[in-house]
Amino acid sequence: LKKESFPMFENLIHLELHLESNIQWHLVIKMLNHCPKLETVMLHMPAEPYSCTSWICPQFVPECIASQLKRCSIFNYTGRRSEMEFTKYIMQNSRALQSMAIRNTIIGKNYSLSRQNKRQMLQELVMCPKSSTHCKLFFK
Repeated sequence: LKKESFPMFENLIHLELHLESNIQWHLVIKMLNHCPKLETVMLHMPAEPYSCTSWICPQFVPECIASQLKRCSIFNYTGRRSEMEFTKYIMQNSRALQSMAIRNTIIGKNYSLSRQNKRQMLQELVMCPKSSTHCKLFFK
């Protein structure tokens, strides 16, 4: 994602983003804000160690998140605080959300989540208030 302005994707219902090594969360939200009918979003976090901006909760909720988003999957999830906050933001604001899938790909001993960290992360996500009563959380 680059800083240039995004066009509106009025009819886009499925979005798959492969994020690069310098993630800027405000641009991810900006992109989602330009997809009002989006029902499915798949985020692929970088496979190698990456840097990212801190998560700053947006002062608005994109239309697609508030009323359309049904499925969200995050791949190569490492449990970083910014990933956690983004995941919670989606669950707390998506009234139509049916599934949130967290997928941890084991890349190496230093990069994969330990059982203890997985348990803590899962507990935090399970305890997170969800806007949708039908939301199911999957961890694979």
